[in-house]
Amino acid sequence: MKPFAVGVTKLLRDTSSPLYFDLQGTIKDAFVTFSKVDEDEIVTVKGLVESVHQGLLVNAVIQTRWQGSCVRCLEEASGEIKVQVRELFEPQGSGEDDSYHFDGEILDLTELIKDFIVLELPVVPLCRKDCKGLCATCGQNLNEGSCSCIKDDIDPRWGKLRSLSDG
Repeated sequence: MKPFAVGVTKLLRDTSSPLYFDLQGTIKDAFVTFSKVDEDEIVTVKGLVESVHQGLLVNAVIQTRWQGSCVRCLEEASGEIKVQVRELFEPQGSGEDDSYHFDGEILDLTELIKDFIVLELPVVPLCRKDCKGLCATCGQNLNEGSCSCIKDDIDPRWGKLRSLSDG
């Protein structure tokens, strides 16, 4: 059985009380350009499934850790994902094509979990909020110390204008 599959047989027969679940497993291919969830990283999902008129309503919290490269200094960056989800699963063959579906008596949450993890991954990960990045001239990591490069904040294309103010 898949790690994020929930048996909903009892819920489909007795719709009066929700079905609680606490799942753990791994997700493949959860990444964006500069950050990802490693394929061996544990993902936990806790929540409940309720029977509603349109199908099955899932309320859950997804938690895991992400890793990546800081876009400013290229050092390792990491963090935690914790996201609340509330999504409707419709019976297979009904509803919209862009909604989640279930078939039979097994509710597979894998696609939902992956979608929400990818949405939460930082597109521009930072090792820390105040990362100073790398020197554009010499490549020194400015978090580790300053460099000896001469800073000329004037774009050379505007250099001729400097002579107007030197007069």
